[in-house]
Amino acid sequence: MGILDMGKWLSGWFMLVWVALGFIGLLDGAISGNIVGMAFGASMMFGAASLYLTQFVKSEYKGKRALEVIFAILMFSVFIFGYIITRNLILGVITLFILVMFFVAFVTSYLLPKIRKNLKAIAKVEGKQILLNEDLKTGEVAKNR
Repeated sequence: MGILDMGKWLSGWFMLVWVALGFIGLLDGAISGNIVGMAFGASMMFGAASLYLTQFVKSEYKGKRALEVIFAILMFSVFIFGYIITRNLILGVITLFILVMFFVAFVTSYLLPKIRKNLKAIAKVEGKQILLNEDLKTGEVAKNR
């Protein structure tokens, strides 16, 4: 096993350690009055808890899914609210990055099906058929399959 063996690094105990470290960071920020430290600690805690629930709790219970989503939302909202309160440059950059990533994700999820649909239409007009699952990955276009 090498250093890059991700199965070992992403074990359940490792994720719980990140939750504990996030909680310690939150407490440290609260004791010292540092809102940026509190934001990083709380975000790390919520993110690790969401990842732990996603990866290691095998359940189809709706409450588990709701907790995953709530923790993920809290992870991002801590930075946004921290920036609103403090106007700190670091939190502002992280907030801007989060907003840009959400915008890209929603635009991509909206445009990707339309692009695939147009590719199929263009291929049919040219008399060629594209098998999206196989040929698009390799770039091959099959004629009249």
